[in-house]
Amino acid sequence: MELGDPDKAIENFDEAIAQEKGKKDRRAARTYRMNFIDYFPHREMGVAYFEKGNMNEAKKEIELSLQQYPTDKARVYLDRVRIALIDEAIEKGRAVKTKPKIDFHLKEYWTDSDYLLKDISENPEETQYEIWTRKGGEYNPVVISGEVKDEQYVTSPVIIKDKFFHFEEYNKEYAKQNARERVSFREYLTLSQGRNDIQVRATNLMGETSAEKVVFHVDREGPMIAIDNWTRKDDRVTLKGSLYDKVGIAEFFIQGENSKITAHIPFAKDIADNRLSTFFYDGLFPNDDILTLIGRDQLGNEKNIQIPINPINYSSSLFASSELTAFNLIEEEPAINLEINDLDENEPVYTKDISFNINITSFDKEVKIAECLVFLKTPSKSERRVWQSILPGVSVGYTPVVKDLEEGKNAIRIEARNGLGEKEIVEYYINREIPETDRPYNRLHILIFPFGYRQYGENLKNEKITQISKEFQEFLINGFRDERFNIRFEREDIDVHIGKIDKLNRTKAIEIARKICYFQFTEQDLEKLKRDGIKLSDKNWLGKEYKEKRFFLSALRQDIGDDVVNQNEKKLLSGASKIADYVITGSLINHQSANASNKKYSAIAKLIDIGKSNVISDKPKEVYKEMGDWESISKKIAEKIYIKYDTEFPIIKTSISELPNENLILIPIVHSKLDQHKKLIVFRNKTKGDGYIKRPLLQNTEAIVEPISGRVLSKGDFVATR
Repeated sequence: MELGDPDKAIENFDEAIAQEKGKKDRRAARTYRMNFIDYFPHREMGVAYFEKGNMNEAKKEIELSLQQYPTDKARVYLDRVRIALIDEAIEKGRAVKTKPKIDFHLKEYWTDSDYLLKDISENPEETQYEIWTRKGGEYNPVVISGEVKDEQYVTSPVIIKDKFFHFEEYNKEYAKQNARERVSFREYLTLSQGRNDIQVRATNLMGETSAEKVVFHVDREGPMIAIDNWTRKDDRVTLKGSLYDKVGIAEFFIQGENSKITAHIPFAKDIADNRLSTFFYDGLFPNDDILTLIGRDQLGNEKNIQIPINPINYSSSLFASSELTAFNLIEEEPAINLEINDLDENEPVYTKDISFNINITSFDKEVKIAECLVFLKTPSKSERRVWQSILPGVSVGYTPVVKDLEEGKNAIRIEARNGLGEKEIVEYYINREIPETDRPYNRLHILIFPFGYRQYGENLKNEKITQISKEFQEFLINGFRDERFNIRFEREDIDVHIGKIDKLNRTKAIEIARKICYFQFTEQDLEKLKRDGIKLSDKNWLGKEYKEKRFFLSALRQDIGDDVVNQNEKKLLSGASKIADYVITGSLINHQSANASNKKYSAIAKLIDIGKSNVISDKPKEVYKEMGDWESISKKIAEKIYIKYDTEFPIIKTSISELPNENLILIPIVHSKLDQHKKLIVFRNKTKGDGYIKRPLLQNTEAIVEPISGRVLSKGDFVATR
């Protein structure tokens, strides 16, 4: 029963509680025979006290309801009561507005070998840090953790990743819970090479906001090594050169001997600052024609170069290493030897970032290499410079990282130039493929049913599928899709394509377009669509599904007019267990009274494991909202439901650390986020033909082997959540 007259409501609820002594607030309370209703007298009495302005009694009743059976509506009204009480205290001078305090626990999950920490705070009251790390990849994310405290209740600690004006919001679940005085946060972040600004923002119930920043410098590049000059007299070799690394040089070896560095300045920010590590070496090498130099930075990144030191065959050694023929030399002698290692055009790349080794040597010892440039051209973007070195020398070595490779063929062009302006250019075509674990058919399959609709206080048996149910289902599907199901169109916008349709009106065209996005149609299906009047230039006319999705969605709709779509849905739903891992179903409850202006709805969503026929998680997901119109309120409810499931089923990729007693044990950083409800893919990295195995449980008593190769899984194999 929703409120009309607060005084009358309080009287009625008092009477109900007196008659039902010992009965608690609960869902599906039995009234008579097999009839059930929602029974929340304490919650509704608390709402009545709130409407009446008696905040202390409202707080007492709502907190009692939350103890007995937590509901989102009770949480919403508890926060409203808290705001009213704080406002009253401020008005009477008993309190002032506060701001949340953010504390980082930066070393909680760290080892000293993985991270270097530097406090850059200019103001002691502002906690700012710069962290240098080689971690941050898909399988070794960085961890950011801490706690937010505020006596006026924290509502939304949110982690923001800012990289080249691209914002990605993490930890959305915290922003969707009711306010608390203390909120812990922990998130695993995949970061790009270079600077990544991570900001944690927190807001309290009074709208006061705090923000703190941590800067992660991801460095997977080894030191730059440059030889300024070298001389050899008999067996004595003298070398002079420099090393540069933003983190700082830890070790430098010449022919296996640890050499002294004359200058060591960690955290150098720019080559232009001339804060380099220089070296001068004088030693005997009676039997060596080639010297190997190895530099290692403080994070363990390594770079090595080889220098021919025999003056007699210096040029011929370089010619041989550059694979030039005698005929080539007669026509035109090259000025630069440019060697690239670790780039293979015949092997696909599965990551967005790749690193490789560059070694450059001048054929003329009097002319130094001036610079090296790296350019990238991707399938969707024109060529652009992505890396540049300005550490000169007669021999130089680098390990650049090239970021943001796209699916398909990527052209990487390396250009070296000496002090005379002479160039040497090489070009590689690298094919990036999407890993099998990220393909839609290996994602978690979710089937979404329409939610049943009922009025609050009505018999649960009277719940029905209505037009509101169908509309909410569409909003829920869109909520999932909009977050991790963005459809990428290959050419123009969809509105342009819709203009090509002859026999179908705009509404029907959009309906068909949306359904094609959700289902995988065959060539025969597309031919049928063509015959129905849609002009398809090719299979991707309406765009292709983005291949790195989180979930794979299906939908059970009713009253669909288009025969093609309807037939395909019937095929998909003929055996639900064949097309989905989980089913989402639930209830829509209308809390609105006859004389209320705002619409008041709650949704209760249940996630059911089809294979086990049981509801996943301890309690269904519930969301309560009050807004002016149905469309706005349903979109907000759908968004919050998605976020709850997104939080429960995070994308995790990690490696197996142990296999004792044939049970999977994962690295500790994410072990707490994987439980028996998660479906996994177990696979080997860079191993062709082995396939993958889907495991419904984290622990298993059977032998853990891959079904195709038959090999037993071992330490170092990889696991991905579906």
